[in-house]
Amino acid sequence: GQMQELAGTLAGPAALARSRYSRRSIRPVELPVARPPDRGAVRGLEGASTPVSVVVASVGRAASLERLMRALADQTHPASSTEVVVVLDGGGDDSASRLRALEVPFRLVVEELERVGIGAARNAGTATATGELVVFLDDDVVPAPDCLPTHAAAHVADELDIVLGYAPPVVSGDWWSLVVRAWWEDHFHHKSSRGVLRWNDVVTLNSSFRASVLADLGGFDATFARRHEDWELGIRALRRGLRAGYEPRAVARHHLDDTLAGAIRRQREEAQADVQLARLYPSIGRGLALAHYLGDTAHRSDVAGDEQAALARATRLERRGRKGAWRNLTSALMRDAYVAGLREALPTDAEYR
Repeated sequence: GQMQELAGTLAGPAALARSRYSRRSIRPVELPVARPPDRGAVRGLEGASTPVSVVVASVGRAASLERLMRALADQTHPASSTEVVVVLDGGGDDSASRLRALEVPFRLVVEELERVGIGAARNAGTATATGELVVFLDDDVVPAPDCLPTHAAAHVADELDIVLGYAPPVVSGDWWSLVVRAWWEDHFHHKSSRGVLRWNDVVTLNSSFRASVLADLGGFDATFARRHEDWELGIRALRRGLRAGYEPRAVARHHLDDTLAGAIRRQREEAQADVQLARLYPSIGRGLALAHYLGDTAHRSDVAGDEQAALARATRLERRGRKGAWRNLTSALMRDAYVAGLREALPTDAEYR
């Protein structure tokens, strides 16, 4: 499960070095930041002008959305065959007005919703989209110029229903960001090396679906409000026998939140979504991080003091170069955050057991 992979990377920079060494000959993680489009691969699609709809769900990230729109304006896929649907899931900033003020070569639709959650927001965007292919991009990615035509080419050339692209992380360089980078690089390495994709390989940050496939699946489960709406869709899609493939040449660089504080928040959300997913699909429960806590009915915190104090301590340990103590502390913080999320999803002792 995800927690197992994360735990395996908590050796920090040393783990990253080993990971890079082990993947020196693996093509997907050796891609440059950008490369000229493979005209041989996309020529047929350019001639056919395959209609592509890009769906972006976002909350309070106006600057990131503008950066994404600039990258989409530079796509080599014909602008006349491209539309972008941005779904603003709740207010809080000036994203709508800033987007509507942009001059872009493609059709841009901005939808403003009350806070409905990520699954419902993606469904709203899909319902508006008119393209034969729906490309989901997160608001914190920057696609390479040939990202869209490469997605489209993979659908046609390989007769795929779902195409999962490569999203190399862009991180700051501190110890925790290197842990995050190692985890994501391993995630994509596993996709390229396994051959057969699994349900938890289906992540929407840089992915594309045939619109007819999404309609047949009924879209995302709108009850997944924060996380795992993509995993849940992946379970249904793969069980139905739909054809999914990993295309490392469809590149969108991921400017993710690589802070330890952000990781703690996501761990809580991860635990809650794991509970929701396991209740729907008990057979995959042992593949989730919560399986590590089977029989652990009285978890006690390994971290002394409050979260802010622990974060400050982690910063001090990094400044002093104390890798072992830092690793132990951050591991404990992540464990405690996950258990806190489990307790929020399973508030009574009986439910937790």
